[in-house]
Amino acid sequence: MSKKSYLRLSWFISSAVAITVFTGADCPMDMPMGGGGGGNGSTNPRTLFVVSPNTSLLTFANPGVLNGSGVTPTTELELGIGGQIVSPLDAIVTPDGIMFVANGAGISIFENAFTAAGPRQADRIVEGTDSGISTPVDVAYDADNDVLFVSENSNGNEILVFDNVSNLAFDGDVIPNRTIGTNDNSFDAEQMRFFGGALYVVSRESVFIFENASTLDTNDFTADRLFTSPLVDEPGISIDSMGRLIVANEDDTVRIWNDASTVDGSPAPDLELTIQDAVRIDSAVIDANDRMYAADRSRNLIYTIDNVSQLASGMIQADRVNEADELQTPERLFLFEE
Repeated sequence: MSKKSYLRLSWFISSAVAITVFTGADCPMDMPMGGGGGGNGSTNPRTLFVVSPNTSLLTFANPGVLNGSGVTPTTELELGIGGQIVSPLDAIVTPDGIMFVANGAGISIFENAFTAAGPRQADRIVEGTDSGISTPVDVAYDADNDVLFVSENSNGNEILVFDNVSNLAFDGDVIPNRTIGTNDNSFDAEQMRFFGGALYVVSRESVFIFENASTLDTNDFTADRLFTSPLVDEPGISIDSMGRLIVANEDDTVRIWNDASTVDGSPAPDLELTIQDAVRIDSAVIDANDRMYAADRSRNLIYTIDNVSQLASGMIQADRVNEADELQTPERLFLFEE
């Protein structure tokens, strides 16, 4: 079942879902590279955000040290229609700690992704006729220019572009500043990630790459690059701080291309890691300490693999496995590092 099918089904679900925050042991080896403050002016640890359609949005602080089933929740943000979160499909967090969630109630915005707890409303929500947002599928963010990209279920061949989204005025039925669109109805923006000035957009079995995406305004686009191999329908993508393109293909293998900024056409991956006992990896990310986190949607687990750069292609065993009971069909990962 596709993500959009999950989204449509979510409108029939009335039970609440939750954001639960887990904290692991305070381990210097897992602290983020660099410094800086979050939305509350304090330094936040490396945090892994885990999104499950129709179920929950979980976060794990210091995820590289977590192992087994003994992970204890420390905060919980209750979700549901009253909290303006319905069927979260993906989320991003800005360097200042603002969280944007694409879900069945629009784009829900929390000013501090790390301290929001309890039953509460989103701080802001963007949706309505003028914005073009009703059932968004995904979001991506350009931190240098404070630009948000939104793909929408009701108009899959158009990406909405909004400026100055950290400003509190970005709230309600806001008109997009620009659009990136096409008349090709086969284009269907399912997932997006922004890196190095370019927007990477998953559409069916391809990744469309748009350079200078934050200023692009067109209703008849031509992608600067088109990446097509070896992908299946709706792969999960991420790009790490070293510029590696990481692709999860809904099987037991994570494929990595070392230079996302040049990938084009159908090149073979530089690294293929088949995780022992994995069934369906829908998303994988790599942190600044060269650790990979891979979400197994079928087994409700997150695998941690150390020293990815030192590995050779082939079968590998996870160094640690997060077996938290709250993990249910994890499908999207977003890694926050300051």
